[in-house]
Amino acid sequence: MEWTVNGRTYRAFRFQLNHPQYGAIVLGLNITPHILFISKFNIVLLWTFLITNVISGLYAVFIVHKGLKPLQVLQRYLSKVNANRLDIRVPVGELPVELIQLGEAQNEMLERLQHGFNRLSEFSSDIAHEIRTPLTNIMTQTHVALSSKRTVAEYQEILSSNSEKLERLSKTIRDTLYLAKSENRLLHNNKKRLQLEEIIKPLLEFYESMAEEKQVSLELSGNSVQFGDKQMLQRAVGNIISNALRHCVKSRLPSEVQQGHNQLLLRDFQ
Repeated sequence: MEWTVNGRTYRAFRFQLNHPQYGAIVLGLNITPHILFISKFNIVLLWTFLITNVISGLYAVFIVHKGLKPLQVLQRYLSKVNANRLDIRVPVGELPVELIQLGEAQNEMLERLQHGFNRLSEFSSDIAHEIRTPLTNIMTQTHVALSSKRTVAEYQEILSSNSEKLERLSKTIRDTLYLAKSENRLLHNNKKRLQLEEIIKPLLEFYESMAEEKQVSLELSGNSVQFGDKQMLQRAVGNIISNALRHCVKSRLPSEVQQGHNQLLLRDFQ
C-alpha cells in the first residue's frame, strides 16, 4: 500500500496474523526522501547524458576533421591540376604514413600525364606543320598556274610537283595513323631475319633527290642481319633519314666531315 499525508509519501506492507484479537499488522515507511533523491538523480543523469553526448560529438568532429585533413590537402592540390598545370605535384612530406604511397602514386600518374600531354602537343604541332607546308605550296602553285595561260609542259611540271607534295602529305597521314596504332598496340609484329642492306638501300634511293637538294651525299657501307619487323624497321630508318635531311643546313661540307657523318649514321644503323 502507498499513500500521501501532509506532503509525505508512505509505503506499507500488510501481513496476515493468526491472532484472535489482531487479524493483520501493517508495516509502513516514509519514502519521501527516496522519491526526492530519485527525482534529483534523474535530472542529474539526464544532464550528464546530454553533456556527454555533446562533448563526444564535438570530439568526434574534431577527430574526423583532423583525420581527413591530409585527404583535404591531397584534394586541394589535385583540384588545381588541369591541362595547363600538369606540373603540380602532391607534397608527400605533408601526408601521414598511410597516405604516402597514395601521394607518390598520384605524382607518378601526373608525371605520366604531363609527359604524354607534352608529346601530344609536340606531335600535333609537328603534324600541323607537316600538313600545312605542302598544302600551302600546292595552293600557291595552283593559283600561280591559274593566273595566266601555260604550256602543256609547264602544266605537267606543276602537276608533277604537286603530285610529289601530295605524296609527301599522304605519307605524313600514313605515318600519323601508324603512330596512333602503335600507341594503342594495334600493330601486328612479323619478326624475321632481315638483311639490313636490302632494307636501307631502297630508302637511300628514295631520298636521293631530297639529299641532292640539300647537297648531301648518302652512302651505304657494310651489311648485317637483324631480327625484326621489316615494315617497322623501314619506317624507323626512313624517319631518321627524312628528319636528318629536313633539318640539314643547305651547304656543302668538307668531304672528310661529310664522310665521317655518314659513317656515324650507318654505324648506328648496324
